[in-house]
Amino acid sequence: MGQKRLREQRTPRPGLKSWPSDGGFPAGERVDAIIASLAPRDAALVHAFIDRRRHLAQKDEAIRSAATLVAGSSISGKAKSLEGELRRYLGGPWSRERHVASLPVGASPLRRELHRIAHLTGGDGMSWRRILQAIEA
Repeated sequence: MGQKRLREQRTPRPGLKSWPSDGGFPAGERVDAIIASLAPRDAALVHAFIDRRRHLAQKDEAIRSAATLVAGSSISGKAKSLEGELRRYLGGPWSRERHVASLPVGASPLRRELHRIAHLTGGDGMSWRRILQAIEA
């Protein structure tokens, strides 16, 4: 009996199988209906998962946007260049700008993107390989 109950708990609900394969999520009302059918503890896990996926998507989008603003003859060259720019930003201006939600319109587009990436990573640097993964995603 215990084995069967465990298997039933692992079986995904029918509505979750139809999520797009590109990592997107179904429309808000549908998600709300699915989550409402879950136990409170499970609903909290789903909310945490969705929030994490959205956060990662925002970070990857900021990286791709910043990558268009740096020099590099190849994708890996752009990733390495962006890593250097991010490292310099985190080592200098970030300490003064960390408490600002977004930079003024007059700031350069690259600096605005570096600020956004820094906020999304909590001020942590990134390796050029991780940046490359985000660019290629």
